[in-house]
Amino acid sequence: MNHPSQRRRKTGQIAVICTYISEYIFPSILRGIEQVTKENDYQLLMNSTNNSIASERAILSKLRDNPPDGIIVEGTKTALPNPNREFYHSLAENGVPIVFINSYYPDIVGENVIHIVADDYSGGFTATQTLIREGHRNICGIFKSDDTQGTNRYSGYMDAIVRMGASVRDNNVIWFSTETKELLLRSIGDFLMGIDRSCTAVVCYNDQIAATVLRFFETNGDYAVRAVASFDRALPIDSNILSFVSLSAPKGKDGPCRRREALPHDRRMPGRIPHARLGIRRKRNGFAAAKPFPFLMLFVYPSSRTRVTPGMARISCAAVSSRRSVVSKIV
Repeated sequence: MNHPSQRRRKTGQIAVICTYISEYIFPSILRGIEQVTKENDYQLLMNSTNNSIASERAILSKLRDNPPDGIIVEGTKTALPNPNREFYHSLAENGVPIVFINSYYPDIVGENVIHIVADDYSGGFTATQTLIREGHRNICGIFKSDDTQGTNRYSGYMDAIVRMGASVRDNNVIWFSTETKELLLRSIGDFLMGIDRSCTAVVCYNDQIAATVLRFFETNGDYAVRAVASFDRALPIDSNILSFVSLSAPKGKDGPCRRREALPHDRRMPGRIPHARLGIRRKRNGFAAAKPFPFLMLFVYPSSRTRVTPGMARISCAAVSSRRSVVSKIV
C-alpha cells in the first residue's frame, strides 16, 4: 500500500459501491454515473453490498489492496455502528477521493471525503407538516431502522407532530429493517394491525413502501386513512381513493441550485444550512444548496483544509440533481 505522501499512479478506474444495483432508484443513478465516466474515459467498477456489512467489508478489502482513482459509495446500514471504518480511513489517507451518496458514516471524514445527500430530516418534517395543515392529527409513520435516511425522516416526522400539537403515539410508528423489508411488503396488513384505526394519514419511508400501503388501504375499509406521503418520487403511483404525494429532489441541469426556499425548521446538524434563503452559503467548512421541494440537498466537505469554491458546489449540485455526476467531483 502506498504511503499517503506518495503520488498514486492513475488507474483510469472509478469504483461504485451501492446497496443495490437493479432495483428502485439505483438504475437511474448508475446510468448517470456510467455516462459521466465514459465521457471522461474512465472504467467503472460496479459493486453491490445488498446492504450487507460483510459484503461491504469484502469489497473494501479488495479496493484497499488495489485502489482506484476514486470511490462513489452509498453507506451500508448507516444508522448502526460500522466495523468497516478502517478501510475507508485507509483509502482516504492513501489519497483516494471518496464521495458518499444518499447516506454516509458521520465519523468518516478527511480531505478526500465528500458527502452528497438529501436533507431527510427536512423531508420528514415537511411531509408531516403538510398532512397536519390539511387537517390530519393522527398520523402513522413507517420507517427503516438501520439506515440514517429512515431515522432522520422519522426524526423530522416526530418533531413536526410534537411542534404542531398532533397525536404522539408509539403504536402508530412501524419500524422495519433490511432483513424484514420483504416480509413487510408481503404482509403489510400484519404490520399495520397495531395502529389506531382512527389514523387518517401515513408517512412512508419511500415509494416502495407507499405503493404497498396504498393498495392495502384502498381495499380495507376498516381504517380511516385518507392520505399517504412518501419520498423519492420514483414509482408511477396513483390512487383514485387516497390522496398521495411523494417528495423528491428536482431533476434538471440546474437542479437544486435553481430556486431557493426556506425550510420550516431551525434544527442544527453538521453541514446543514437552516433556512437557506440565499442558495449556496458557507457553513463552517462546507457548502449547502437549498432546493424547491422539501428536501435540502447537502454538500459537506468535512476538512477545513479543503478549498471548496461556490463553482465547485454548483457543479456537484447540478450533477446530483440530474443523476449524473457525483463523478464530476472525482474526474
